[in-house]
Amino acid sequence: MPTPKRRQPPQSEDQHADPRPSSRGADSANAESNASSRPGMSSRDGSEIVGSSSTSAAAATLPPVKYTCRSFCMLVLGCVFGALAILIPASRLLRGKHLAPALTPETLPPFAIFGGVISLMSLLDSVTFALTPPNMYLFKHMMSYLHTVQIYSAAELRLADLLHDAPGGSLHVDALAQQAVPECAAVPAAERSSSPASCHAVALRLNRLLRALAAYGVFAEDASAPGLWSNSGASVFLREAHPHSLRAVALNFGGVQYRMMEQLPASIRSGVASFALTHGDEFWAWYQAHPAEHAVFDTTMTQLGRVGGADAAIAQDVPWGSRASVLVDVGGGYGDMLAAILAQHGAAAAAPAAAGGSSSGLQAGIVLDLPDTVAPARALYAQRHGAALATTGAAGAPAATGAAPVHGTPPPISFVGGDMFNAATIPSPAAPDTLRAQYALVAGALASAGLANHSGIRVCSHEGLVVDAAAAALPAATVHRIAAEAAASLRAALVAAGSSDAAGTAAVAFPLQLRGPVGYTLRDIVHDWSDEHVVRILGSLRTALAGRAGPLATCFGGSADGAAPDFSSVPLPAGHPSTHDAVFLVARLVRPGVSFIESFGTNDADTVMLGAFGTTAGERTQGHFEALLCRAGLALRRVWPTRSHYFVLEAGLRSAAEAAAPCPAL
Repeated sequence: MPTPKRRQPPQSEDQHADPRPSSRGADSANAESNASSRPGMSSRDGSEIVGSSSTSAAAATLPPVKYTCRSFCMLVLGCVFGALAILIPASRLLRGKHLAPALTPETLPPFAIFGGVISLMSLLDSVTFALTPPNMYLFKHMMSYLHTVQIYSAAELRLADLLHDAPGGSLHVDALAQQAVPECAAVPAAERSSSPASCHAVALRLNRLLRALAAYGVFAEDASAPGLWSNSGASVFLREAHPHSLRAVALNFGGVQYRMMEQLPASIRSGVASFALTHGDEFWAWYQAHPAEHAVFDTTMTQLGRVGGADAAIAQDVPWGSRASVLVDVGGGYGDMLAAILAQHGAAAAAPAAAGGSSSGLQAGIVLDLPDTVAPARALYAQRHGAALATTGAAGAPAATGAAPVHGTPPPISFVGGDMFNAATIPSPAAPDTLRAQYALVAGALASAGLANHSGIRVCSHEGLVVDAAAAALPAATVHRIAAEAAASLRAALVAAGSSDAAGTAAVAFPLQLRGPVGYTLRDIVHDWSDEHVVRILGSLRTALAGRAGPLATCFGGSADGAAPDFSSVPLPAGHPSTHDAVFLVARLVRPGVSFIESFGTNDADTVMLGAFGTTAGERTQGHFEALLCRAGLALRRVWPTRSHYFVLEAGLRSAAEAAAPCPAL
């Protein structure tokens, strides 16, 4: 609404003689015109103004500010339509092409640029949402299940690999059909024109699949030669041999995981995991019984860690070298994340910084996982990283190599078998004045020998390897031979810490320890478990950080474990450098109100956890993590954002003052 003008006195006739319009006269006319638009207002002669006398009069009395607004709006509309006139043809030219490179460790942009790109993508997504009719927007997402099936089919048929291996990187669909489905050539010649199994019929169906994929940039057809196909910037990631391949992800998402979600409504009603309803068994038990699918799942987890350069972002965006001397990656699988961290922050990589008085870098890395995964993980890691693998024995202890790691490559990594629910199997920091044995290494050796659950053999937090010869029905010589072989493979001297008595009990200890500040990392681990189990896992790590094995599992093997204790009440040994040790949760954070793009689909990942494990597991908010850490005797110290979908939550042992305060409600 225009600013009201001060009423002016009547103009003289001499003023009207000037052919130029008077600004004060215009102001007066504006006031009268404004008054005419309000009920109950009067003109200067006292008569009530009912309306304008004519269209031309109304136009003549429009305020200049309205002309300005109208002109501005016309200018904006002109710019919009002009931009559309340019963008619409350009979008057709760009269809199927990516202006941005794939996110890999080599192309990961700086934090500021990364954040700007994510914000721009979120803005464009919001514009698309605003301009799309709501029913069509919903229908579009209903149809997106087809994309999963189409990509899965292309991955299963190995189309990307076949096109990559073809001369010139392209194949006509007829030749592609013969290579993708070689059995089609077995159709008799007389039936090739009519049989649905013939190569001609396969080619027709394959071409329809490729057309559907090409519509959203997966594969590309030569515009001048219909039926001639090649890989696009997106489809190359379906190649199995690509260094950043997503083929296993496609097979898993479109296979086991796709079928898993079919029973999600029943899971929501009952609380039983959709996976169990679909496959007839609990998630991990089913995978253990299906080794082929388990292998695809394991590879999927590795490939997901590399999506968007996640491993590199986690390695680069947290100052790991100043947080710990040794990292133990709990449930670390094949060691890819740990290798990326050590390559960035290992002692050799940090040498220039140390010369300037900064951190000396990480000294070692250990992957702690289930005993039966150690051997294949070690072999695959050696294949990928070669010299970066530590010389390890049966139990996975690091050997003394004496050679400094090469700059840019990780220090030797050890693979250790253990149980994250069992504090006695977790490599833990040594107290300053004590040689702390790595009982997990001995436990791994026993597991490899098939003796982990033997009633007469156990590894105890206070005694080391304990064998009751009578209960084990093993000769004492055999007991010592087992211990000696384990020690030799670990390249460490066997130290006798006990004696034999009448019952034939012998105790032996291995002087292997983790020196300096220790950090435990867990990535994509706790979202598989209920709150109760997460507290147990974190409690085991808290007990390990406290420098001794707590009552959760005094011994590995032997009798069954007792009930889980309240870890927040476990006393901290005097003089232990607790302020330097930490637990790092590498996890997605649920952030209500954040867009899909800004959250990197965290809510979708939470739905996957709902389908896989039911209502007891899932992604969590920062407040939820704080409450769980508190119940395990830990406290959140810092949250590190990364240029990926992961946040790194750093936690340490609770102080006496923190221990006196109640934990937040879950």
